[in-house]
Amino acid sequence: MHDSAFKTGQLFLQLYAASRGGKVVEIGSYDVNGGFRSVAPPDIVYIGLDIAEGHGVDIVVRPGEPLPMETGYCDAILASSVFEHDPKFWYTFEEMCRVTSPGGFVYLNVPAGGALHRFPYDCWRFYPDAGLALEQLSAGTAYPVCLVESFTTERIADQWNDFVAVFQRDGGAEPPVERIHKFVNYRNLYTNARHDVLSLEVLPEDMRMSDHWHATSIEWHHKTNIAEAELGRARKEAEAQHHRANIAEAELGNSQREAEAQHHRANIAGVELQTERARREECEETLVKLREELRLEKSRGLGSILWKEILRLAKAANRLRGT
Repeated sequence: MHDSAFKTGQLFLQLYAASRGGKVVEIGSYDVNGGFRSVAPPDIVYIGLDIAEGHGVDIVVRPGEPLPMETGYCDAILASSVFEHDPKFWYTFEEMCRVTSPGGFVYLNVPAGGALHRFPYDCWRFYPDAGLALEQLSAGTAYPVCLVESFTTERIADQWNDFVAVFQRDGGAEPPVERIHKFVNYRNLYTNARHDVLSLEVLPEDMRMSDHWHATSIEWHHKTNIAEAELGRARKEAEAQHHRANIAEAELGNSQREAEAQHHRANIAGVELQTERARREECEETLVKLREELRLEKSRGLGSILWKEILRLAKAANRLRGT
């Protein structure tokens, strides 16, 4: 039994069946993975019916045949996750109304959505207006019922959305004040006080979830595209920065090489300058010597030859000074 069905069935026993006491009949009582008998009020007589023997089954019945109970036998009757498997659920509903005493309660929980689950068939899903239709169906029989409340439930942890309805056989006292829908997350509520729907939701939860997932997928895809575009721009910027860094490194290398070349040229110029200075000093020393020799040679009559040589050396020395 799925979680939302167990919760609303337990609330029916606590709020409605407990207010009547007496006998409670469950159709489809075979306890596969949890049953309502374990949470039924301790002061009631609980009778379980199903189409096969098993844990929780007191009476085995044949599908499509009258329930083996007299009219007005029980004070409350319930069928949870049964009608979707029943090819003639309307006949079963009439029988449930028949065996319920005047003022007693009929409880239904039928999937309003969810996956196919054959046992042995899976024939029906109930929409929010099903409770009104069943009330009208009973009006043409000897055992009419009035709709007390009906609604659809939102999921808890399982996949199921349930249609839940409580009916009261005509001729009894007012139903209890507390209602099941006050304790669950419901949509599409009808009550005996008003037959216009409250908390209307036209889309089943799975469609709303599908729309949400679709919108989320589009948003995620859009954000992914933006992120990819930003990543592409960041990569291009990184490549551009890397390229600029390579250019800067190349320019720095060129600058370093130019500085080294300038330094080399400066060294060469310095060597050449030193060489020229040495040559000039050598010429000046030679000129001094020649002048001294001229002075000595004049005294011996050889001055004209030496004088020409002195002039030549003086001109050479002047050229060296100019450099």
